[in-house]
Amino acid sequence: MRSRLGAVAACLALAGCAKGPPEITTLSGRVTVDGKPVKSGVVNVVSEDDVVRTGGEIAADGTYRIVGAPVGPVKLSVSTEDFRVVQPEPGAGVKPRPNPLYVATPKKYETFDTAGLATTVPRGEATYDIELTSK
Repeated sequence: MRSRLGAVAACLALAGCAKGPPEITTLSGRVTVDGKPVKSGVVNVVSEDDVVRTGGEIAADGTYRIVGAPVGPVKLSVSTEDFRVVQPEPGAGVKPRPNPLYVATPKKYETFDTAGLATTVPRGEATYDIELTSK
């Protein structure tokens, strides 16, 4: 009986050490390239352990908001290439056209591995401005 109780206690202790759901918050800020706002695109964020990946769209004034951003060390990327062209609704009979809000950003910012963008997101709503350079 004692060995069973010991085994149950050991299992419960291990279960107590298991990670719970990741802590998340809201991360917002402004994206610029060479000091000018990036007017369309997506800011992506990934937790250090690669468990939480999410993103938020960039508004015409360069601001972004990510609801569900992981708390703690994160990497970020800024994707704008897919926003170069405005795609019409299927069946609309209109051709794709250049996006008047598109601001070119260097391709290195498109992926977490090459962007070089990182921060530590604190608990509670957080702000992180992303300043890109074209060089």
